[in-house]
Amino acid sequence: MKTILLIEDDLSLTRMYQRIFDENSGFILKIAWDGEEGLRSAKTVMPDLVLLDIILPKIDGIEVLRRIKKDIKTMGIPVIMLTNLSDSVNVADAITLGARGYLVKANYTPDEILQQVRDFLNQKI
Repeated sequence: MKTILLIEDDLSLTRMYQRIFDENSGFILKIAWDGEEGLRSAKTVMPDLVLLDIILPKIDGIEVLRRIKKDIKTMGIPVIMLTNLSDSVNVADAITLGARGYLVKANYTPDEILQQVRDFLNQKI
């Protein structure tokens, strides 16, 4: 089973993703509640994919992405931004820093997010 690290501080969204990414989905979901915890988890869990929000406590998602891609241990972990910020500056920053995708939460149902993750990981194989 593939491991997904979700870095998200919204409790209701996190619970929803826990239901979607359950054992029957074929994924193990690990959760980090802020940017600092997300960075630590990326290094210890070494997930197959990180789903990363931008607005986070302690360290924002763009900085988390920058640090993940700068660290030799984590730079190979693919990151997909999963946020409600859709402005072109954030999208451009994320892609420039190495994000493999940018999903605006409001534009996708939870099932569509799950399918996006499946599609992405199947392309990597």
